[in-house]
Amino acid sequence: MKKFFIYPLLLAFIAGIVAGANYTPGTFLSGWDTLHPEFNVPLAFSRIFTGVWRADQGLGAVAIQSHIADLPRVFLLFLGSFLMPVNLLRYASFLVTLAVGPVGIYWLTEHLLIKQHGSHRHFIAFFCALTYLFNLGTVQHFIVPLEMFAFHYALLPWLLFTGLLTLESGSRKSFLAFTLITLLAAPQAHTATLFYAYFGVFTLFVGAWILSSDQKFRALKRGTMLITAILLLNAYWLLPNIYAVATKSNAVRTSKVNALFSDEAFAKNQKFGTIADAALIKNFLFDWQLVDPKTNAQIDVMAAWSDHLMRHPIALAYGYTVFFLVWTGFVYALWKKQRILLNFAPVFIIPFLMLLNGTWPMTLVLARIKESAPVLGEAMRFSFTKFSILYMAASSLFAGIGLLQILRLIKQVSVIRVTKATIIVLSFYYFLPAFGGNLVHPSMRVNIPPAYFDTFSWFQKQNPDRRVAILPVFSFWNWINYSWGYQGAGFLQFGIPQPILDRDYDRWSPMNENYYWELSQALYSEDATAFDAVLRKYDVHYLLLDENVISRDHGRSLYIDQTKTLLSQIPTITIAKSFGKVTIYERNNEVSPSFVSLKTNLPT
Repeated sequence: MKKFFIYPLLLAFIAGIVAGANYTPGTFLSGWDTLHPEFNVPLAFSRIFTGVWRADQGLGAVAIQSHIADLPRVFLLFLGSFLMPVNLLRYASFLVTLAVGPVGIYWLTEHLLIKQHGSHRHFIAFFCALTYLFNLGTVQHFIVPLEMFAFHYALLPWLLFTGLLTLESGSRKSFLAFTLITLLAAPQAHTATLFYAYFGVFTLFVGAWILSSDQKFRALKRGTMLITAILLLNAYWLLPNIYAVATKSNAVRTSKVNALFSDEAFAKNQKFGTIADAALIKNFLFDWQLVDPKTNAQIDVMAAWSDHLMRHPIALAYGYTVFFLVWTGFVYALWKKQRILLNFAPVFIIPFLMLLNGTWPMTLVLARIKESAPVLGEAMRFSFTKFSILYMAASSLFAGIGLLQILRLIKQVSVIRVTKATIIVLSFYYFLPAFGGNLVHPSMRVNIPPAYFDTFSWFQKQNPDRRVAILPVFSFWNWINYSWGYQGAGFLQFGIPQPILDRDYDRWSPMNENYYWELSQALYSEDATAFDAVLRKYDVHYLLLDENVISRDHGRSLYIDQTKTLLSQIPTITIAKSFGKVTIYERNNEVSPSFVSLKTNLPT
């Protein structure tokens, strides 16, 4: 078998080993910013096709997040549901992307080095792919996984590869491959700012190709085809998102959660916006914590990796060695005026500058953006997540070019072989914690109690237009911790077909946030009359009280016993069903028959 087939198979095998080490049998991959359309695929499809206005988000909200863009992934989950149990679907979707991205880098590098007829070509492509896989950026995008980053990681190399082929040849086959991958890559836009970063950099990549081309009209025509294809194929979610940003972004920016959190997030990003940290693709998760499900204590998200780098200076030195190779390759491309390589300069330089957001003059640039364009500043609070994978793709290419130049300086075959073996061994050593199960954090692999799936099944049989209030409401933060291990933005919305009043939706509508303030005021005042008035005002039919929820501050803040007492004092509220520690209450009067109704004498 030819070498260029052996290496991609080897990459898939290595990714498979890492995937296996980060899978816990019988668990769900769940936590942090969780997406679980596989809990109810028909419901997910329904919400996608009617998702410009999210009627399921509390009192309803214009969709700022582009849930519609998740359509290709939901379709893949639908197909996968015939092949594997529901708890494996999210695992599979993430761990497949772990292999697809590096293989894409391999073929992209192979193509870039196609005129390099030396014996190093296949090895360099393999090294570039390993560099894309074995780096701290990959870890930070998978340790608390979110689908949009996994899809971006997997398909960005293929978008660059097929886009480059189209610019070079203009062939229908290449363009068709690019359009297909563009369609599959739509889930990267779940939070659209990631797509906007990709689109802006890719447009500059195309622009660089046009400017450097000897036949500019032909290059312009092909480049226009690519950009037009991206816009048209993403228009189904892109146009609604533009509308949402234009009309609702200020409400999102000024919500209580974002008003308190955004500056902290921006500061944490800038803390790691130094050359030393950018060189290692190291950012805010190294200063982030989560709850240990066993002890309920705060622990560092990246503890295993911080310990690895601190205890093993050789691993740390390898990280900086790769950075040296990256810049060696980039300087070589500049010096030799390697046109095809320099077209990747925008994909390399712009993301690298964004990683340096804590270094002058980037600090001044970002401060000016926050001041003059607050909405854009809000979008840039986590610039690392928007630009790091772009940087990883370009830097892995230039690292290979740098290593290639060093190998060419070595004359002895034995020394070349030792150098190759050493660099591969060190790359594995650098990524060692991943092989020990620390690519996906162990706390993200949880056993979801059957009571929740029983709850989902029960709600499936009820009127889908009946609004559900989630209790307890002890905090305005849209982050929930459960006694059985889950921690994150919640998962009930993926299994309950009714609209739910949940803290995660406060960000998208001031109406949802107002409900929280009013209900919590009534609850903590232990005022049954006021509590009932709030439920009537917001047309709540069901209340779901979950006693699995825990507080990171103090258990008494949950007000579980007081809530039960309060509910017992309202004659129209009765217990409809219980599943373990999940109790569903039902209000039996004054509930609107549909979402649209005319009211008079509204309670205030």
